[in-house]
Amino acid sequence: AMATLAPLSAMGYLPVLRMPWADYPIGICCTALCTPVFFLALFRGRDLGRCVGCKGPMVFVDKACVHQTDETLKRAGIEHLGAFLNTSSSIVIVYTDIYLQKLWTVYEVASFLALHSTGGMYVIPTICPILVIATMSALYIGVTLGAIAAATLRCKYTFPVLISSCSCIGVSAFRSWSRSKAAIQVRLASFTVHRTLCACEEDRPAVCRNIAVMMRATDVVPFDSTDDEALAGFDDLVRTRLPDAMVGMFG
Repeated sequence: AMATLAPLSAMGYLPVLRMPWADYPIGICCTALCTPVFFLALFRGRDLGRCVGCKGPMVFVDKACVHQTDETLKRAGIEHLGAFLNTSSSIVIVYTDIYLQKLWTVYEVASFLALHSTGGMYVIPTICPILVIATMSALYIGVTLGAIAAATLRCKYTFPVLISSCSCIGVSAFRSWSRSKAAIQVRLASFTVHRTLCACEEDRPAVCRNIAVMMRATDVVPFDSTDDEALAGFDDLVRTRLPDAMVGMFG
């Protein structure tokens, strides 16, 4: 949208605003339409692509693909979770503070790291989309109101003040982001699989057996290791590889 509207505004085909502090005009259409077009592409881009025949990647969503009520199908899904991870080229982690405290999620990400490199792991904190949407909305409102106020009131300070106020949202969010990164290091330094949370305790033995099998199959521990030794090796894997991988994905 910007690539199309900006040249048309510069050539005089679209209306512009003259600001008292700027040597160049501001395109009205660019200011008014670019952020709404961005949100349209963000929320409906996949649907629009599907309408013209563009297919997205095949994905495995653990909670949706592992049966949650049929115990037979659920157990089969648990037992074959490692196979899904092995055939996956990447993993997307929707991160919250509890993510690294749950048996299922730690098992999935550590298993992926045992089978693949960190290049295929993408961590998206739940605050990230909120930050993007809130910041874009605040800037859009600030720019729009600032442009209108500056054009009508002819005050050169109105626009910078509004933009600076909107920037405070981003600063606050990034401070929270930094605290989350520090908390990851502390939490994983003392990780042990025996202290993780499991929504259904009946699943814990099956998951722990899968962990032990995976650790032997990937040669992280010797093939003749006991289950307890394999789980201890899993603890070491989480403590050594996961902190740098998770924080690295945060940026």
